[in-house]
Amino acid sequence: MKAVLLVCSWALSLSLGSARAADEAPRIELAHYWISASERASLDLIAQQFKAGGGRWSDTPSPDYELMKRDAVMRIAAGFPPAAMWLGAEDIASLGALGLATPLNDMAQQDAWQTRLYGFVLPELRNKGDLVGLPVTLHNENWAWFNAKLYRRLHLPLPKTWDDVLAQAPAFVRAGLMPLAISDQAWNVRLLFTTLMAGAAGPELYRRLYVKEDPTVFDEPRVIRVLEILGQLRAYRPPTGKVKTWNAATALVIQGQAAMQVMGDWAKGEFKSVGTGADQDFVCAPVPEAQQSFITAIDMLSFPRVRDASSQAGQRLLAKLILEPRLQAAFARKKGSLPVLKDIPVTELDACAADSLVRLNNADARLASPRSTTSERARIEMQDEVGAFWMRPEITVAELRQRLKQAMRKNQGAGKAA
Repeated sequence: MKAVLLVCSWALSLSLGSARAADEAPRIELAHYWISASERASLDLIAQQFKAGGGRWSDTPSPDYELMKRDAVMRIAAGFPPAAMWLGAEDIASLGALGLATPLNDMAQQDAWQTRLYGFVLPELRNKGDLVGLPVTLHNENWAWFNAKLYRRLHLPLPKTWDDVLAQAPAFVRAGLMPLAISDQAWNVRLLFTTLMAGAAGPELYRRLYVKEDPTVFDEPRVIRVLEILGQLRAYRPPTGKVKTWNAATALVIQGQAAMQVMGDWAKGEFKSVGTGADQDFVCAPVPEAQQSFITAIDMLSFPRVRDASSQAGQRLLAKLILEPRLQAAFARKKGSLPVLKDIPVTELDACAADSLVRLNNADARLASPRSTTSERARIEMQDEVGAFWMRPEITVAELRQRLKQAMRKNQGAGKAA
């Protein structure tokens, strides 16, 4: 992304020099990929508040993150960037490093981000001292979702370990059900692998892989077990092409076609969007063997540099209203997440979120998502390798282990995420 953004930096400097200020209401255009039912409902809350504050709102959705990023970068290069865009930590850092992101230091000082936000959030927003990201909400990647009715029907307890999951899987197959709902998307398999690392391998080995980028971690017996579990689970994956997106996998659990799904807390919004009850139709719980871990993923927006006064005013308005306590709580309830503000009462949260909050507040339990800590090339190549392994049964566990070790060794520290 950095090479493309160098061209964008030059193009944007030309457009900024010729842009004229517009004397009109604050306006914002947000580029994003929040297109599932619950994501759209969450975004609508922000749009409604923005309009209520006198702003003019528009948004440009894309089917996935990479397409959204590509289109936004092309627009920056052409000189008409969106005023706001959803970006991951490493891409926000790249945008900020090239001077293409609006610094939010003044807004942060005026709204007391330092005291209102969780302490671990601010470093994720910085690039060379400037705050270039606006935190929207906090997600926990370490969640599993169970259809409680199916477990009751088969007289099975909810699994506590991966051995439990694998032991129960044949019973679900005999009943014509999927033991595990998961899409064909490589990032879904990466998420499953990440939660296996947090639980079956443990926090120390998780950090050795995703923070220290130590390729020798794949020689550890507990990591080898992770790969073996992944290989055993592969035998129960849905037929190729049946489940194309994460929310389609969630729908299988909701509809009673699959027993469980491993997916971040954003899946909760899908359950709520169809009116299921928190502890009746489905059960939310940390992933087996990772009961004490919280894998943090921060939804963030970046504000590309714009010259017209209405878009600048729109950026200020959006930054202010997103961090309003009432909107933070309402958005988190819709999205399935937690507020980025640390003073939201637990009574504002549902049972799943309140349970998650306990681990969030335990520094020892908190693990950072690989998107925040691992070099981009290493992370993407490892994701591609576990994705290929999942889809191709001819790849052995031993081959996967060597491929992952090679991917980490080859890309160690390359383009480290900020």
